[in-house]
Amino acid sequence: METLWKSVVELSGKSRLLNSLLPTAIFLTGLGALYVDAQSGWQNLFQWWQTLAINTQLILVAASLLFVVAVAAPFDVFTPTFLRWAEGYWSDNRLLRWLYERRAAHHRRNVEQSQRQFGEMRDKQDRGMLSRQEEHSVQQLDELLHYYPPDPQRIMPTFLGNVIRAAEEYSRNRYGLDPIVTWVRLYPSISSTIQDALEGNLTTLNLAVRLIVQIIFFAIIGVSFELVEGKWFMGLLVLVTGWIIARLSYQAAIQSAKSYSELIRSAFDLHRFDLYTSLHLPLPIKNGDKEQKSGDILTRFLWRGDVDIQYKHTEKK
Repeated sequence: METLWKSVVELSGKSRLLNSLLPTAIFLTGLGALYVDAQSGWQNLFQWWQTLAINTQLILVAASLLFVVAVAAPFDVFTPTFLRWAEGYWSDNRLLRWLYERRAAHHRRNVEQSQRQFGEMRDKQDRGMLSRQEEHSVQQLDELLHYYPPDPQRIMPTFLGNVIRAAEEYSRNRYGLDPIVTWVRLYPSISSTIQDALEGNLTTLNLAVRLIVQIIFFAIIGVSFELVEGKWFMGLLVLVTGWIIARLSYQAAIQSAKSYSELIRSAFDLHRFDLYTSLHLPLPIKNGDKEQKSGDILTRFLWRGDVDIQYKHTEKK
């Protein structure tokens, strides 16, 4: 058994074991537990297991591990899609278009109200009239608005999507650099410290979103098991427990997204000039609109190639 477990770890890698196989194993174990509870019962299962020969037990364990790997594979493939759905990219789906518009409008109203409250409190703060509780409220509103895109038309229908969208808009609005176009070219210049932090936060974000999807499947299947057997209380318990864990996972995804978005901002703040240097382009003038114009030109050149640029080569000594 120990040799078999070591083989799984070596073949899969520790990262995939923790972020893919282990959550899937827990997901399948939970479903199996609900099925046993609803159908055969635990005592019958234990008695059946004890009647099996050791070799048969090992074969069943090995088959279970292979089944975990097989089930984990589709989740691995579709995790980026799950993340995009969690961000709120539903507008292309006709069935979800109404929900997209409704939720986006909700967040726009939230932003407008927060901006109005923030402006009023800042006026009071400038006059030294805020209480300690109001000072705390100002900080909360400031942080909330930081994680929304400045353009109301770019607001997403989920808060997770707005956190990531705000980071994408940051480099575009401040430096004229579209992150979708320039990120892959900028990434090699980023320090290893930021790269490691980005990878860690993205892994946690993907894991949290993956857990939400698995919990949804678990709740649907588990509740169905219990309701078919007439166990309404257990069905309700599975539903409530699933909702709580999914909610906690979503909050974990938001925290990871916030850290990830700050790292994206930092990468452009610290390494955007490295992008120009690596492409043998002159550095932009570091003041406001002129730098943004240089970024716009560079983005157009990399994406469409419909603008002329002048290279600046440094001769090797």
